[in-house]
Amino acid sequence: MSSVISSNEKQKRILDFVNKLPNETLREFEVRVTSFATESEAGIIDTIDSLMEQDFLSDKQKFALFTIKANFYRRYKDHTYFLAYVKDFMGEYNHNPFYQHLLSMAYKAQTMNADYFREGIRYANMAAKSKMGRDHVGILHNFSEAVVIAMEENLDDLPKKVIAEAFDDIKRVVEIDKDQYPKFFCTLGRWYAIYKKQYIEAKKLIEKAIDLEPSSGRNYALRIGDYQRSLLRIELLEAKELLNKKVNETSEIVKEAKDEIKEAKSDLKGMKEDNLKILGFFTAILSVIIGSLQIISGQDFFEAALLIVVLCASLTIVSACFSITFLKNTVFYTLILGGLTCIILSFLYYSIL
Repeated sequence: MSSVISSNEKQKRILDFVNKLPNETLREFEVRVTSFATESEAGIIDTIDSLMEQDFLSDKQKFALFTIKANFYRRYKDHTYFLAYVKDFMGEYNHNPFYQHLLSMAYKAQTMNADYFREGIRYANMAAKSKMGRDHVGILHNFSEAVVIAMEENLDDLPKKVIAEAFDDIKRVVEIDKDQYPKFFCTLGRWYAIYKKQYIEAKKLIEKAIDLEPSSGRNYALRIGDYQRSLLRIELLEAKELLNKKVNETSEIVKEAKDEIKEAKSDLKGMKEDNLKILGFFTAILSVIIGSLQIISGQDFFEAALLIVVLCASLTIVSACFSITFLKNTVFYTLILGGLTCIILSFLYYSIL
């Protein structure tokens, strides 16, 4: 008999709580339901199941009981039961923005399934765009948190518009939330890190969340652990960006050095060509001068002139052949051909004389 009375007392306590709840369109509804579920023991599940079978319950009472049970699974990390339970009521509550909000959180909890997580973002976006969602900080935050997690996990198919809307939503949440809920500041900090690359501001916001988190809360240790993980993630992002920056700077320096070496090699090759040309030019002049003096001294004018032409042509051919061994240039072949032509014409002219 005592167990029956105890069960009735549990049901009465739950119903008293449910009857005093505000409408689900208000943030206070979510806060009070979540707090009640968090502080309840596992036996609440059986009590709620018994109550849900009663015919006298109104739709509002049934929805409140459904929400309490769903939040119990969520708070105690029973993610599989959480999703299965919420999906069971899809046909009944699918058009309710707060139900869409709960369903998105259930999908989000399946962190190892990218398709489920995308569904979570889709339902969160639907709830956030509803008339009720635009003024509900819990719904807006859930959508923004879902998107920032997707960015941190490198889900690369998020539209830019959705990302921008989610960032605007979390900024609005922090502005209009009079209670200064700590987790909202943590989420905004994560946004500043992954989206704006403003790491100092991001860490300040998360540190503020740590300061605001009440130490008397039942989940205080878990929450602080989450905030510390977010801080560590930001430190890693900052270090990664710094490393990438240094790598890029080093790559630029190496590229500039390679370009300078290439340019120096090109200049050196040009100097080599110029020196060979100058050397060949002066050698040819000197040879022509010496040879011409010797020829003139022992020959008449026309014969000496022809010999000088032959000498100049021969020196040109030799110089061109020598240059070809170092420099691959078609000009030298032209010079050789010109030299041979001069020699042939000189011999023809001499034979005529």
